[in-house]
Amino acid sequence: MIVLLEPGMVRSSLIPQWMTEPAAATLCIHTPPRISHDCLLALREVIDTVLGLTGEDLRAPVQANDPDPNSG
Repeated sequence: MIVLLEPGMVRSSLIPQWMTEPAAATLCIHTPPRISHDCLLALREVIDTVLGLTGEDLRAPVQANDPDPNSG
């Protein structure tokens, strides 16, 4: 990420580094967009949820017939 600081501005902006590379200027903008706004919002919700998970949350769920992992 690159931090953009503007003189006299209270806030800064973060942009991905790849957006500052020459290849980024060759990307096509499609009208209408290929991905709907609703789909992007849903993706953002999933990403926010995953980023908020702890290591304990990411452990595989225990099935009813799995041996007890705490029984040694």
